[in-house]
Amino acid sequence: MTEPPAITARMQGEALSVAIHSANGIAAVTHPDGGMVTFWTIAGRKLLKVIDLPSPRGVELTVDQQYFLVSYGLEANVVQVSVDDLEIDKASTIFKSYITGSHIYNWSRAMSELYYPA
Repeated sequence: MTEPPAITARMQGEALSVAIHSANGIAAVTHPDGGMVTFWTIAGRKLLKVIDLPSPRGVELTVDQQYFLVSYGLEANVVQVSVDDLEIDKASTIFKSYITGSHIYNWSRAMSELYYPA
């Protein structure tokens, strides 16, 4: 990705974690060194939105596919971002969640898909 340059210049280090919302065709990508989460269209490869968060690490979808769940910060905070408008649901923030590491894996979602496919 090369556009927009002001954002792609911040994509230093690694793009650590990716979650794809297939129905909306959106990829959420964490950039810990850039201090941001980017949201892209899959089909058009266009930037939709940037959310600035300190050291975002993991991103995953909730079981109901309504939110991206993002872990960030030194204290492993977790917040939900709506897949419809890509806005943070501030009421959903869990501070000091102890959900740490580079990625988030939603076992409930995997089990739901395995045992109750749509």
